[in-house]
Amino acid sequence: MACSETWLEILSAWHDGEATPAEVGRVSMHVPGCEPCQSTLADFRRIRRAFQGAPRAGVQDRPARRRRSGRLLAAAALAAAMLAAIVGAKNLHPETGLAEQLELRHVQAFSRSPACEFHSADPAAVGHWLAENVGYEVQVPAIPDAELLGARRCPLNGGMTASVLYRRRGESVTLFLPRTGSPVAEETERLALEVGGCTVGRLGLTVCAQRGRVVTAETRQTALLALQSR
Repeated sequence: MACSETWLEILSAWHDGEATPAEVGRVSMHVPGCEPCQSTLADFRRIRRAFQGAPRAGVQDRPARRRRSGRLLAAAALAAAMLAAIVGAKNLHPETGLAEQLELRHVQAFSRSPACEFHSADPAAVGHWLAENVGYEVQVPAIPDAELLGARRCPLNGGMTASVLYRRRGESVTLFLPRTGSPVAEETERLALEVGGCTVGRLGLTVCAQRGRVVTAETRQTALLALQSR
């Protein structure tokens, strides 16, 4: 979550439009240089979108000071919702759609510290590790304006798929590179045809696919940029 409990409360208030003018000024100065707080704001936006329309009984009737005093409790509830999605990714139903599987695997990876099984900014080293650990060779692209973090093995449809992790302007990105001819590769091609390249998952992440690769990111722009990189 955020870099401190104080900032968690301020960011939650800011996200809900309840921050004071002084807090708004602090957010504008602090967040651009703080990656944990950037990620927290992204989580707030993603979870709010995922649960948009859910009942909020009693929230509007509470005084503002009571809402603010319970801010950390509300933030903890949002974190619990994200945790439920992460736990759910460990036991995905076989019929779960590919886009949702990839979205959950992405959240699961970046919820961990460290996010990668293998850490390296060297594409050749990442490719070598993946070849040894998933059993096939992949080409690790350099995404413009993005930092290569490393790689993970990603269990999908009963097999292991290569995934490469990046950070672009505070945005987390996972590029999945399935084995040619595998069920995941075939599903990737079907997904690309069905959604016209991109769709938005249950948690509000963008999932974009094309032949041989699929990416999960917080924005469509970054997702498409990752797909086009070679």
